[in-house]
Amino acid sequence: MNIKDQLEWEVECLDRGSRAYYNNQDRLREQGQGDTTDAMSTLIRERLEDAASDLEATIGKGKAGVHNKYNSLIVRVAQGDYLRVSYIALKTVLAMLTTQKRGLTRICAAIGSRIEVDLKCQMFEAKHPAYFDTVRRSFAEQNVTDFNHKQKVMMKKFGDFDILWNNLSVSEKTALGARLVKSLLNTFGDLVFIKKEFRHGKQTWVMDTTVEFDEWAAEIEKEVGLLNPSYLPLKIQPRDWTSLTDGGYFSPRMKMPFVKCRGKKHKQFVAEHVPEMHIKAVNKMQKTAWQINEEVLSVQEEIYQKGLRIGMPSNVPIKPPEFPDHLKDVEKEHLTEEQKEELTEWKVLAKNAYGKEINRKGKILAFIQSHKLAKELRNWDKFYFVYNCDFRGRLYCATAGLSPQGADIAKGLLRFAEPKVLGYRGVYWLAIQGANTFGYDKASYDDRVKFIEDMELQIQAVVDDPITHRNIWGNADKPYQFLAFCFEWENCKFGRDPRAYSHIPVGLDGSCNGLQHYSAMLRDPIGAKATNLTDNEKPEDIYQYVADATTRKLQNIDHPYAAVWLRVGISRKCAKRPVMTLPYGATQQSARTYILEYVEDNWAQFELDETHKFQLAKFLTPILWAAIGDVVIAAREGMDFLRKHVGNDYTKWITPIGFPVYQYYKDVPHNRVRTQLEGNIVLATKDIENIGKPAKFSQKNGVAPNFVHSLDSTHLVMTVCETDYDAYAMIHDDFGTHAADAGRLQVAIQEQFYKLYYNHCPLTEWRNQCVENPVELPNFGDFKIEDILKAKYFFG
Repeated sequence: MNIKDQLEWEVECLDRGSRAYYNNQDRLREQGQGDTTDAMSTLIRERLEDAASDLEATIGKGKAGVHNKYNSLIVRVAQGDYLRVSYIALKTVLAMLTTQKRGLTRICAAIGSRIEVDLKCQMFEAKHPAYFDTVRRSFAEQNVTDFNHKQKVMMKKFGDFDILWNNLSVSEKTALGARLVKSLLNTFGDLVFIKKEFRHGKQTWVMDTTVEFDEWAAEIEKEVGLLNPSYLPLKIQPRDWTSLTDGGYFSPRMKMPFVKCRGKKHKQFVAEHVPEMHIKAVNKMQKTAWQINEEVLSVQEEIYQKGLRIGMPSNVPIKPPEFPDHLKDVEKEHLTEEQKEELTEWKVLAKNAYGKEINRKGKILAFIQSHKLAKELRNWDKFYFVYNCDFRGRLYCATAGLSPQGADIAKGLLRFAEPKVLGYRGVYWLAIQGANTFGYDKASYDDRVKFIEDMELQIQAVVDDPITHRNIWGNADKPYQFLAFCFEWENCKFGRDPRAYSHIPVGLDGSCNGLQHYSAMLRDPIGAKATNLTDNEKPEDIYQYVADATTRKLQNIDHPYAAVWLRVGISRKCAKRPVMTLPYGATQQSARTYILEYVEDNWAQFELDETHKFQLAKFLTPILWAAIGDVVIAAREGMDFLRKHVGNDYTKWITPIGFPVYQYYKDVPHNRVRTQLEGNIVLATKDIENIGKPAKFSQKNGVAPNFVHSLDSTHLVMTVCETDYDAYAMIHDDFGTHAADAGRLQVAIQEQFYKLYYNHCPLTEWRNQCVENPVELPNFGDFKIEDILKAKYFFG
């Protein structure tokens, strides 16, 4: 492969991205949603306020008689919100014109009907908010976007309740629409017009778009389509980054920034502090050559074709619980305290189901895309990935889905293109990779190796017939990475041939890495031990620490649910997500969501009626949250310090290795139009760079997670820059390379973490840059930072 081949491939990447974009715009028009295409949405955002202003300004100028009558009708239906009625009118016109329904009377009647439906839905929501929300959620969950279908369903539900409503007559709806069309013509006369046409032997008035409008819309789509390339893997090594704008792909049309910036001031700040070490690290990572693991891909294909779904997202939609029947007819103000509690419970369960369904759909899409790409790349000898940074300095692969930073199903498909002889230490670390991906990762390294050696017969069975013996690898924590290991382990004769070559990455994972950083910077001895910053005989498990602390608290509580939890047991998995997300801004409410998901996933163990799910999660949440506070003390103090001292301007700082972090969270005044069935839209804000002010809430809540993310990226970059291996597979807090080099990488990880916290006090540096007045830092403990150099389970 050469530069010519790569440039031809990048033309294909551009064409694929454009085709996907154009096909999506065409699909919207074919489905009667032409008003939601990018061109139409741009038009609405930029000029809707003009139409609303015209309507409001002229509404009182109508003559006596019929004109005044219908002006009064508009005043009544608009209820002071002329943006809303103008929005509904414009969306209706654009939707009908793109489906060639151009008859003026028909358009006017449709506008009047849609406005009336919106008013009826407003009344429906006011009278029965919870039930109305149920119906609206069901549209989102089922991805229902067709207005006619939503209208039909909502009006049927509306009719199920005894809501007093005087329907507008056909003539009233048509006249209402005609008045709005007149206002739109005053504003959009350069884009739409009315004319007479002969239809069925007679003249009729129709509405149409101007040639200039059609050309403008086509140009908008063309430009946007060209800006949406598919950032696929490269056939040759990416270009080294030599500046913030020069590197990665070869074609100028595939250009991307080295740091993803959010505004002019952010770009200026980054340009003033070019992150040279990040550039050096990315250039090293981009030299890693990859290829598809054909053995794993073949198994995945068979699993997919047979519908076995191992490690794959379910194709069964997740449906939310039904709205309680007995609450449908109860007015909001008449709800009892018990009914309010029941309603709150339903809302939480429904929200949780809705979120899981969105996640499921996303996983299906990601799987399909990565699987399709893998089949295309299977015949390539090697390929490469481009990387760049987010605003905190974290390194990300430009290719989504099938990448070294993807989910297990994608990572299992990738291996290093250039193999390396294992050697005895490589065999050892390869076995540890097998144990880790299986889920046996809390034992000593020697015990993990023995665990794999004892699995020889099972691994041989997997290699001989992966489908028949899918119960062995399919139940692993990371099934496809473990499957890749099985093929590799058999290739080195189950660890007996150190001369064998190895392709797969061996990953070394941090122990709740966010808390590792806080424990190191605050010299917290308790957190340091719990997150393996010390020389422990076997890996400590902070999630089990919290689970045990929660159990002790439950033993002192006299409550039926306490007895249920003690019977079922508080596992580390129950505590894991609330603990691991704490350094990244998790709250007690998010902890309840994670606990509820754990309850739902393990419901068979509880042996109770399903009505207890929410109450069990609600009961345990404050207890587990308090247990986290008992174990994770210093980290919370560090996070509170950061949040407390965020100023009124944009928070920005330089990391210990020179990366410029800029929290460009901004409050910009804007008009948001809300409708019941037509959706919502935020109107375009003129001169967005020079108006608005820092968003205080986002600045405060974002600083703790962004700060620790900037430090984990610092550690990763330092490690890459100070090593020189044939291949890197780096994911924030999971560092990987060849098995033969894994032992050396582990030492480098420890050394660079030690150097980071021996040479720097990140909290002091942040305070000196971000806080105007002198403030005291949180208390520091007596943990000796040099102990990290002996902490063999720190990353592993």
